[in-house]
Amino acid sequence: MQYTKKQKELRKLESKNALLNNYMLKPTDTLIIVLKSVSRSGMCCRMRVLILMPDNRDISWIIEKLCDLSINNIGLRITGCGMDMAFWLAEKITQALYRDEGMSYADYQKKCESMGLNKNVPCLSYNVI
Repeated sequence: MQYTKKQKELRKLESKNALLNNYMLKPTDTLIIVLKSVSRSGMCCRMRVLILMPDNRDISWIIEKLCDLSINNIGLRITGCGMDMAFWLAEKITQALYRDEGMSYADYQKKCESMGLNKNVPCLSYNVI
């Protein structure tokens, strides 16, 4: 389904609020990224994202809205070549949650450092399964 720019922004804002308020995702939390499938060429994979909680809640559908990704019943569709796709996804989630619109990268690094994240590679911690 195609969304207008305004609809995408609204979806992103709703999912950001859901993660920060309902799921109470903090910068010190750990994401579990489950690699579900990889294409034969290795340039496309499907992943699920879980929050490390007592019941390991699947937040993939929220991440789809937050990061404007494609999803199906298997998982989020990540494409690319020559990159760590799990790190890319974790960094994309981190930036979508904590980097404000128009914020310079230097200010973003300072904000991440103040939240306890590594300023050189500001990213939520994650484990890949």
